[in-house]
Amino acid sequence: MIRARSLLLVSAALVVGCTASFTPKDSGGDALLADAVEVRPAGGVDPAIERRARLLYLVLAAELTGHRGEVSDSLDFYMEAAELSDNPEVAERAVRIALFSHDYDKARSAVRRWAELAPENVDAHRTLAVLHLRQGELEAAAGELEQVLSLAGQDAEQAYLLVARMLAREEDSSAALRVMGMLVERKPDEPAAAFAHGHLALQFDELDTALASIDRALELRPDWTEASLTRARILVQQGEVDRALGEMEELLDRRGESRDLRLGYARLLIEADRYEEARQQFDSLLKQAPKDADLLYTVSLLALENDDHDRAERYLQRLLKTGTRTSDAHYLLGAVAESREQPEQAMEWYRKVRDGDRVLDAHVRIAALLAKQEKFDEAREHLFQYPATTQDVAVRLIGAEIDILRQAERYEEAMDVASRALERMPEDNDLLYARAMVAEKLGRLDRLERDLKQILERDPDNAHALNALGYTLADRTDRYQEALDYVERALELAPGEAAIVDSMGWVQYRLGNLEEAVRYLRQAWEMNQDAEIAAHYGEVLWVSGERNEARSIWNAGREQDPDNPVLQETVQRLNP
Repeated sequence: MIRARSLLLVSAALVVGCTASFTPKDSGGDALLADAVEVRPAGGVDPAIERRARLLYLVLAAELTGHRGEVSDSLDFYMEAAELSDNPEVAERAVRIALFSHDYDKARSAVRRWAELAPENVDAHRTLAVLHLRQGELEAAAGELEQVLSLAGQDAEQAYLLVARMLAREEDSSAALRVMGMLVERKPDEPAAAFAHGHLALQFDELDTALASIDRALELRPDWTEASLTRARILVQQGEVDRALGEMEELLDRRGESRDLRLGYARLLIEADRYEEARQQFDSLLKQAPKDADLLYTVSLLALENDDHDRAERYLQRLLKTGTRTSDAHYLLGAVAESREQPEQAMEWYRKVRDGDRVLDAHVRIAALLAKQEKFDEAREHLFQYPATTQDVAVRLIGAEIDILRQAERYEEAMDVASRALERMPEDNDLLYARAMVAEKLGRLDRLERDLKQILERDPDNAHALNALGYTLADRTDRYQEALDYVERALELAPGEAAIVDSMGWVQYRLGNLEEAVRYLRQAWEMNQDAEIAAHYGEVLWVSGERNEARSIWNAGREQDPDNPVLQETVQRLNP
């Protein structure tokens, strides 16, 4: 009853002022709608009343059929309602349902009606622009975006960036850039247009185009700090780090003490992996603004990334005194305590995280620390205390519970938790991946393969699923060529991930290519001195005759994780 009442209220709100009953049209034999009572006022039919009645019927029918999952029927009802109603919200609703149904022809028809009824609605013109773009109608898309720009207000920089961010979400980067280029051609002397074009090209990794557009923006507005910083970022990505940093230093010398410029320079130094120089710049900024919470937070993160826990703690304590970003400060102080292997202190800090985006992270970290102390049931109970208010939160909590059960080697329970969760959320790839990893521990390679392939059917470019499947096939079967195909695809997608480079080395080893295996495994070890990588790298060195070097790598791996089961098994098997 509550649902039906809310539905009627929503529908009535869309049809403002409609108080009459309605005359239904046949809609597939629906008993509820067919039983509606026809009302005709004395003295003949009032066309205005009939129109409002018909409109109310259409909206009610659309909501009822949509509620039953009959999306196509719901869309048809809303399309007719949109033409009949002067309320732009009805047309907007039709647009949303058409987009959900991937019916782009009806979406375009509905969005035109929406824009007609609400000519100053930015979202209507923006949606129509996207639909034109996806149909290859680039001139029309650019025309709609000109409307967006004119409606966005006086701030040209923000208006053009709004358009660039919208276009950055499009899969066809070439078409998106061409449309943005059309806008630039229509305003050749507008620096904001050139800057937004450069920003979009940078998003799509078109670095030469990006640099040319940013240079044009700086030609039109030479003192634009943000454009100068963007130019430097492009140069860094092109590999011209020294040139980028040199230009920034010259700019700082010319302009004197510019906080924004120095802050941008410090962040650029981080991108260039020059952490000590970046720290010096941040220290200089903090001398000018010692209570700047954002600066204190940034330098704390920088210190943590460089394992400088004492410095991180000092900055975080100063951040707490500002009274802002306290949840961030408490969470990061917990991370500092964890890195020092002080679990009780870490949990104390995490419990102080009571608001903001860090609350769930802190809750999960407490559970993980309890599990690390082998308090597995207490860890699970702690997880259960957090309300699963959304599916994303539920998946995060279930994933943490599965990790705890795996750590406890209670694999059957972990499999049961994952399977029950997938009954409720069968489309969730994270849960499928978690169950696949449990299946590997149980030796159920058929289950692992089905789950990972199901992920890849939905997301062919999922590098983690490709890597897991390829590595498992190489490690646990003799399907080496198939394994190689999967890992090669994963490596193309994520060449900087040590785990995937390690998998490639292991596949090459299984194929008998020892030199290639050593090359990849050495690279993986240099990227991340992980115990499992040490196991693989040491084994290949051992088989290659480099036994002293193998022992050295194994010893280094033991320092990182002395209880790692893969490393323990490898050393016992090869060097008893």
